[in-house]
Amino acid sequence: MNFKEIFNKTSNKDKNKFLFDLLLNNATLRKEFLDNVKITEIKLDLTDYSGFNENIISNYEEYKDMMESLELEETDWEDYTPRHSGYIEDWEAAQHMAEDEADEMFSFFEENIVSLFLGNKLEEVLEELISFYFAAKDAEINDPYENLGCDYFIDKHKGFMQYTIDKISQGNINDEKIINAISLFFKYFESQNEERHRDIKNFEQLLVLLINKMENNDLLLPIEKLTTFNSKHCPLLAVSIEEKLGDISAWLQKANKTLFDDTEIGKKLLGYYLDENFTEYLNVAKNLFNHNKEFWAEIISKNIKITNDKDFYKDIHFQLCISTNKIIHYLNIKTILTEDEKLNLHENLGYKIVFRVKIYETEKQFDKIKQLTEENADAWAFNKIIEPILNKYPEFCFKLIKDKAEEKIERERGRGTYSTIASWLLQAKKIISFESQTQDLINNLYNHKPNLPALKDEFRQSGVV
Repeated sequence: MNFKEIFNKTSNKDKNKFLFDLLLNNATLRKEFLDNVKITEIKLDLTDYSGFNENIISNYEEYKDMMESLELEETDWEDYTPRHSGYIEDWEAAQHMAEDEADEMFSFFEENIVSLFLGNKLEEVLEELISFYFAAKDAEINDPYENLGCDYFIDKHKGFMQYTIDKISQGNINDEKIINAISLFFKYFESQNEERHRDIKNFEQLLVLLINKMENNDLLLPIEKLTTFNSKHCPLLAVSIEEKLGDISAWLQKANKTLFDDTEIGKKLLGYYLDENFTEYLNVAKNLFNHNKEFWAEIISKNIKITNDKDFYKDIHFQLCISTNKIIHYLNIKTILTEDEKLNLHENLGYKIVFRVKIYETEKQFDKIKQLTEENADAWAFNKIIEPILNKYPEFCFKLIKDKAEEKIERERGRGTYSTIASWLLQAKKIISFESQTQDLINNLYNHKPNLPALKDEFRQSGVV
């Protein structure tokens, strides 16, 4: 048997492995191979696009008709089943009924997604999600009392998307099937007007999951070309493709360019620089923070110390004071805040009185708490506001509680009123130097004329007596 016969009878797998190992270990041969090889562009099979588009149109019409068939002008109380045994307002019950009717109408959807996925029909999964989304956007539902709300089916779509992502993340899909489905997806959106291109963002997490499940990265190259037209509407996908291809330079360039377009891009970039270049991490962190302080403050705070950048550290925890109302963040910067900055913080906190009280308590500025208590004597959080000064200004606190309790019992009735009065009296009982006066006040209220049995019961239950 000559060499040609042996070669022809050798499996392609063995020949490819031998050739690959030979080229891998011989730089001269590898260079010659690369200089002469012709790379054939991968062709995507889009022959099913007409069917893909027709199915979306058909499903869209069906789903839109279903949504618009809902009659929510009248509430059918005969079919109402309460969600729980507690008290439910009529308007809340009407909302529940509308939601239950809408949920029942599309109860088949998730089961259908699973069935299509198990049948290896990824393209049809996308058809379903696209058609439902646009039907949800366009449907004009007869809902004069807004029992369902204008965004209910958009929110349903978000739930269906997450359900689909959860299911697909657990399974395996052929690379070519993924490429074909994504290609059909983009071809569909390219045929739509510019306004609808923005809607790609609602499908981006699913698209990213699909490309991350692929094993053959070479197939991603044509997808990258497809996303160029739409990259501003799916920046996370474009960055994820670069990451998947392994070109760090291209990935960094694209990630930095689209830094503010998607929070996931910012998180990925921060993670990379945290490991590779902390100076650059600080630069990116500052850019992100200045772009959206409330979102990025807590994420960045986990990796920034006062020794890294004192002013940036202060800015982050200043924002966290405003966003979270947690005293730990104030304690982190208490010693490096100027008096003007402390005043500015209180101005930013505004009506977040309870947290402002905690700050003044930390600073032992009880006179400021007394002022806030006077200004907010009718606040719902009165007990939390007054508590730190009960034994700093005992006469002031007792008189304020006494006046509030006596005024309220003369003006209002009901268990809610009595429970509130009881909570004030429990605060008064903490005033060390006014025990006898507090007891006299409790006795007078307890023995109110006319007799108030519900008040007495509330006093007993709360521990006032």
